Amino acid sequence: MEEHRTPNPGGVGSNPAGPGKMRQKVKIKDLLEKTKNFFVEIKSEGKKIIWPEKKELTRATIVVVIVVLVFAVYLGIFDFILTYLFSLV
Repeated sequence: MEEHRTPNPGGVGSNPAGPGKMRQKVKIKDLLEKTKNFFVEIKSEGKKIIWPEKKELTRATIVVVIVVLVFAVYLGIFDFILTYLFSLV
């Protein structure tokens, strides 16, 4: 079996405050900048939304409720029929 070792087991020559830390700080700054830009874009896109008027919203809500009720009744009747048929077997 082959033995695996770390490249620098004693830590000689490694510098924890070296280039790795700098890259990490740059990545954090980039991430923060990208996050800030993301929320700025969300805000600007939100301003472009055309919201429905109250009358239109009420009509759409009524349509959705009626469709849901119709499907619920349909599924209830279908379930009742299948339950009855399976009880005969």
